[in-house]
Amino acid sequence: MYVFDSGAFIELFRYYYADTFKSLWDKFDELIETRKIISVMEVKRELEDYDDRLANWVKNHNYVFLKPNQEEVDVIKHIYSNRNFEYNIKMKDKMHYCSEADPFVVAKAKIMGYKVVSTERYKNNGAKVPNLCEYEGVEHLSVEDFMKNEKWHF
Repeated sequence: MYVFDSGAFIELFRYYYADTFKSLWDKFDELIETRKIISVMEVKRELEDYDDRLANWVKNHNYVFLKPNQEEVDVIKHIYSNRNFEYNIKMKDKMHYCSEADPFVVAKAKIMGYKVVSTERYKNNGAKVPNLCEYEGVEHLSVEDFMKNEKWHF
């Protein structure tokens, strides 16, 4: 169903407080428990280093964050074979604006037939998650689009 990038988790945990949005978190927890929302180990590494509610949640939900298999590694290699992506991803990573997780998120979604959920927007000639998704033929959703896709109303 969905592979979440770091930004999607951050947005949910930062702006949708559990006490205020109880029904949202009930629905989210159900999707987590049924493995309809997953992510990758690289996202876990990005999120667990902080001392906040999200980091604590990540540490208690290891099963959500999956390692890549060989098919996914092949997709990642394909992404990096595109010179524009290779250059932009490496440059952004050096500037700490882009994580190494992005290709892993897209590869996981492609192999599993899932949709990617992130907070990034498409940028011409960019190496953002939506650009990688387009390149690999994977559907990309914003957090709001994810909620609409699930028909969540609050």
